[in-house]
Amino acid sequence: MAGQSVTVSSTIAAPRERVWEIITDLDQAKARVSAISEIERLTEGPYATGTRWRETRTVFGRAESQELEVVEAIEPERTVVASAAGAVRYVTTMDLAADPVGTLLTVTFDVELPEAAMTRMMARMMGPLGSMFTRKMLTKELDDIRAAATQS
Repeated sequence: MAGQSVTVSSTIAAPRERVWEIITDLDQAKARVSAISEIERLTEGPYATGTRWRETRTVFGRAESQELEVVEAIEPERTVVASAAGAVRYVTTMDLAADPVGTLLTVTFDVELPEAAMTRMMARMMGPLGSMFTRKMLTKELDDIRAAATQS
């Protein structure tokens, strides 16, 4: 698999446990993350490896839905969520590190593409634009998480 990766980080003036609570509370995600318009839980129970949900976000001005699954959850340090669209796999990793101010939240969004020649060509052509848009989207999401984590 070939792919692309975008990473953004932000310091949040809240303890890791609070930031973890914000990023793993699926029931409140729609209210906290402005790009999310709908969440449908597909599994019951607390957030953990194997938790699945369908999420609808506004992307390029239109609603896009994806089924997501937690593939790793180490409270309050790291969570990894994966989804797929055809042969393309998307993986979002959120690492939470203690910081003198509170929490350093680092989000990495990886796109894993099959090795087909057409896919590689499209990735090279769309890569810089896609990376720029993804960075902007992830930065906005970090801003939303910060706002939710620092509210009284």
